[in-house]
Amino acid sequence: MKLLIDGSLGVYIPQKFAEDHADILINSSELIDELEILKDGPDQDEYWFAWDHILDNAECADNGYLYQDMDLWVCSE
Repeated sequence: MKLLIDGSLGVYIPQKFAEDHADILINSSELIDELEILKDGPDQDEYWFAWDHILDNAECADNGYLYQDMDLWVCSE
């Protein structure tokens, strides 16, 4: 597991991910709408839906996936 974003950012973790770390996704073109919603921040109505969709569907290099338990991690299978 690799720490990607510290949990101290709270509700801004998804936004920070979309702005600074979306390049780790190998299927980012499939999630472009969700990433744009996240970039607009937590005041967006669809923010948490978009984040859940990304967590459930993100594909990272080396068969990795995203895992959030306060902190955001990239895990490899």
